Amino acid sequence: MGDALGIGSGNVGDDGTVGGGRRGLIPSPARPSDDSDLELDESPEPRRNTPGGGSGAAPESRPEKKRLREKRRREALNVRFEALQTAIGCGASARMDKESVLEEAVYFFHALDTKLSTLATRNESLAAELADLRAEKADLRVDKTALRKEVAALEEQLAAIKGDAGETGGDDVYALAPPPREGVSPAPDGAAAATATGTAATTTLPGHPRFLSPADGVGGKRPNIVDVLRSQGLVEAVTGEGDTLRDAAREPLTVYVGFDPTADSLHLGNLHGILTLAWLARAGHKPVALVGGATGRVGDPSGRSTERPLLDGAAIQRNLDGIAANIRQVLDAQGGAGGESVVVLNNHDWLGGTSFLDFLRDVGKHTCVSGMLAKDTVRTRLASDDGMSFTEFTYQLLQAYDYAYLSDPPHNVRVQAGGSDQWGNITAGTELTRKLRGGRVVHGLVFPLLTRSDGK
Repeated sequence: MGDALGIGSGNVGDDGTVGGGRRGLIPSPARPSDDSDLELDESPEPRRNTPGGGSGAAPESRPEKKRLREKRRREALNVRFEALQTAIGCGASARMDKESVLEEAVYFFHALDTKLSTLATRNESLAAELADLRAEKADLRVDKTALRKEVAALEEQLAAIKGDAGETGGDDVYALAPPPREGVSPAPDGAAAATATGTAATTTLPGHPRFLSPADGVGGKRPNIVDVLRSQGLVEAVTGEGDTLRDAAREPLTVYVGFDPTADSLHLGNLHGILTLAWLARAGHKPVALVGGATGRVGDPSGRSTERPLLDGAAIQRNLDGIAANIRQVLDAQGGAGGESVVVLNNHDWLGGTSFLDFLRDVGKHTCVSGMLAKDTVRTRLASDDGMSFTEFTYQLLQAYDYAYLSDPPHNVRVQAGGSDQWGNITAGTELTRKLRGGRVVHGLVFPLLTRSDGK
């Protein structure tokens, strides 16, 4: 430290300079007029009498005294110099500690500023996510309200089927007063009857404002089931030309709706299918509910953008039992109110024992691949990133064969109904039945899917 300050490491020289004669940096202190602070006691020693009577040793010479004074002065300066070096070193060390502390403080505040910026960014992100969640919550509330209204309306329709059946009973379930006409009074007691002019009575559904055409359904006493379903908004499309299905519905028909075991009970999406079967029973037709013990092992790709997860056998059986119990609980009441009781079937009973080779030979040879590829569901899935597996691709063959099998005795099914996403599978079944059964004509009907307000 002394070298860095221009102070040599040497001690005070004989000439009074410090550090080997470098004057000017630390000047020699002014020589005091009184050297008492730098010198030892120079008082003459007392003379001692010697045995010889002579005086003691001769006093030191003046040059010797001067040399001793200079020596003591240098020693004192050396002490001061060392104290000065120590003080300078402590000051430099203090400055270095201060700089180190300042550097650490700057680093700390920089890190703190970075952390605060990160937290601010994260806070903005969380605020945006919270706003999105609140918006989604609001949308869900709207959807929930709309669904409640739809469910309430559908429950009113179902209650009308059951309640009015108990009041009017049997074949008169649909018999309500025709709309008032000019000069014509309504039929008494709400029963369908000929008007005063002799024209045929017009009937309507319980609690529904739309009046149907004159009764030309089963037995000529009930409305045609196609008109009934249309009045309820349960017909989106039918197969055949013109009124082919409506004409066929003048006689009792066996109609089936399929339910895949994707859950252990019916859900809201099954409501339109249940209502369709209920109206069929009321109109004198035989409802059949088909639970997919076989097709449920494959998974229906209709209306899906990705492949369904495959369920194990135990889960499928548990779901089948729950759905079958739900169907019987809801639809068996129709048999006690003048309608047909529901029949529940499982397609595993006839598909489970069919070998793959037999299925290819008996069914695959009658199916055109180009027709399968033309189905909307297949085209949509093939255009997606995930594509479609062979398992899903063959699903429509299984469902088509179900229709051909059920069209045989003892079931004699002539109509398959389903959601609008089943149109391709249903038309595949009508075509396969025609080829396998020598031109047998069967029909298809699809009802709208029950969706949220956004169409999903």
